[in-house]
Amino acid sequence: MADITLSSAVRNNLLSLQNTADLLGKTQERLATGLKVNSALDDPTAFFTAASLESRSGDLNRLLDSVGLGVQTVRAADTGIKAITDLVESAEAAARQALQATGPQTTSEVVGTSSASFNPGALSAVAGTGASLTPDAAASGSSGAIAADETNNDALSSAIGAAGADLSTLSLADDDTVTITVGDQTLTIGFADDAIGAPGPNAQNADVVLDIAGGGVGGEQTIGDLRDAISTNLANATATITGSNELQIRADTSTDVITIQANRAGAANDAALTALGFTASTTAGNGSNAGQGVATGTVGERVFGANDDLESLLPGGTSTLAVALGGNSLGTVTFGAGANQISTRTELQQAVDGFTGVSATIGGGNTLDISTTDATDANSQIALTANNNNTLETVLGFTPDSASGNVTTINPTDLLSASNGLNDGDTLSITIGSTIKEIQFGRAGNQVSTQQELANALSTTLNGSASVDANGNISVNAANAGDVISIAASSDSVRTAFGLPNEATATEFSTLINGTNAAFSQGDQLSIQIGSNSALQITFGTGNNEVNSIAELNATLGDLQGGTATLDNTTGAITVTADNTAEAITISEGPGTTASAFGLTPNTFNPVTTDSSERAAREAEFNDLLSQIDQLARDASFNGNNLLQSDNLTVIFNEDATSSLTITGVDFDSGGLGINSAAADSFQTDANINATLSELDTAKRTLRSQAATFGSNLSVVEVREQFTKELTNVLETGAANLKLADSNEEGANLLALQTRQQLSSVALSLASQADQQVLRLF
Repeated sequence: MADITLSSAVRNNLLSLQNTADLLGKTQERLATGLKVNSALDDPTAFFTAASLESRSGDLNRLLDSVGLGVQTVRAADTGIKAITDLVESAEAAARQALQATGPQTTSEVVGTSSASFNPGALSAVAGTGASLTPDAAASGSSGAIAADETNNDALSSAIGAAGADLSTLSLADDDTVTITVGDQTLTIGFADDAIGAPGPNAQNADVVLDIAGGGVGGEQTIGDLRDAISTNLANATATITGSNELQIRADTSTDVITIQANRAGAANDAALTALGFTASTTAGNGSNAGQGVATGTVGERVFGANDDLESLLPGGTSTLAVALGGNSLGTVTFGAGANQISTRTELQQAVDGFTGVSATIGGGNTLDISTTDATDANSQIALTANNNNTLETVLGFTPDSASGNVTTINPTDLLSASNGLNDGDTLSITIGSTIKEIQFGRAGNQVSTQQELANALSTTLNGSASVDANGNISVNAANAGDVISIAASSDSVRTAFGLPNEATATEFSTLINGTNAAFSQGDQLSIQIGSNSALQITFGTGNNEVNSIAELNATLGDLQGGTATLDNTTGAITVTADNTAEAITISEGPGTTASAFGLTPNTFNPVTTDSSERAAREAEFNDLLSQIDQLARDASFNGNNLLQSDNLTVIFNEDATSSLTITGVDFDSGGLGINSAAADSFQTDANINATLSELDTAKRTLRSQAATFGSNLSVVEVREQFTKELTNVLETGAANLKLADSNEEGANLLALQTRQQLSSVALSLASQADQQVLRLF
């Protein structure tokens, strides 16, 4: 281009235009980047100064993350301290509750057991025994024998002998045997005579050998021993002794046959049967075995039908018995073998027992007893009416009224009859405590003449109860065992009539020494002592300062020094309690077993301490809270750093680590806080609880102090964090001030440069036009 020559004007204008274009490019770059210094070429000083500031700002920004983590670590520790403080306060509450709860109880008490042999209730009761009168006849019919003996009908149900009481008086020898067969079971009985020697060979083979002389083999010598031998060795039969001293053998089932056979040296021996009261030819009602030493009976309870003689007495279906009570018919039974007819003793008893108002039982000696069932009918007559005398008298044993033919009437017993020993005007007085019941016997309106009237009189209100049983025995029971029962009668015959004891010199029945149910002997003693107090010496007896009643016993027990002693009026047990629970109780006796009588044991009983269950529960709760404190301290970590488990934390505040804060960690589990777990039963004593409360109080102060320290540390870290943020802003602002362009200024510059550029273009154009004038020359 050197070959091209521009005029001076053109060249100047072109250079000006090029400079303007350069300036315009720089201005556009500043506007585009917002920076007035985009490289070291723009302004080396500003560029490198800004770069230094920006580098430091970046370093501080990176430190802010570490400072933030430090802040959260301190906050986690501070939160843990607050939670641990709450748990410590809960543990303190548990310890204070334990301190307020009742501590271990020391008791000094001896409690008599219910096995006390002394029965205070028995002292306040009198039971009549063996009344001489017969008031039961007032509610019971006379009894009659079922099946008359002269018919030998009793063999139908059993084999009955008429033996004496002493075997040695019987015509038996040491070689006699008696074999008894009941159904499929057999028992052989032999007899021995010590005066002669051992049993003969015949008796030696017997199942049982009885000694008819006494003092020998087992010493058996009575008919009762024979009965026992039969009942024991025959499982399907029972032997009994009847009221007339007869030996009776009865089978348990109605299908078994009884066979009795006597032998001497292997031969039949009727003499042995006779000795025992059995008759071979008639005992069993079976003549086919007569003279053979055998008695066989068909077992059953038939009233008739065994032989023609009895059959003729009670023709089947034609003999009847009607029963009435108080003039009202109860029903009629018909004897016979047909349907709904009576043929056995049991059927007869059940039929009469089924009538309303009466009951029937089979009594001893083959008797039928008929009685009223309601006490209100005790004064009512029982009437038995048969259609023939044989039914009523011969067969059933009842005696017809002389004026009534085939009617028997049983009238209520009169207590004032001569046989009962009571007279019109006799009196009986019963006193229980402070209540009295007066009874006068006689036939006037308010007097007593029958058993029912006596029962009604005794049922009236007393401080206890009094009653009379069917046999005429009067029983009296006090409601309060401490009440004395007194019985006074106009004569001893009145007491005897009702089975009451005759006491000529005393009528009290609650005395401990001389009463009917006396529990102690004169001079028996019981001693009770509490600690070093004077012993209470109780002497039972009737003399001065001696105890002979429950009232006197209770009064004496009230004199015990150093405590209390009480008597249980139900069990008879004495309970002794010391006022000072640290004192021992000593029980001693002698003479007599008085301690055991009251359920006590002679001994010295030391105080017994029982731990407080409430304190034990609070102790367990306290230890559980300590475990929670330990767990919480382990969990109060942040980003792997736990200031509550002795970890330290260093927070760096500047880029060259010359500015920092080190936060020292602490050990704040229960052990680190100086709180010891409660040993077993340690909360049972106040001293241990108070020591624990002191540890808890120290721990709370430590927690609060450390919370303040962590709070101060947290404040410093947070201040430095904020400072770093602001310093970073300052550095970045300073760097920006060095590098940033003023958009307004640069905009104005751009506009000016654009104007200059246009003007330069016009000037260049004008300069070029001067050169173009030369062309016009051509």
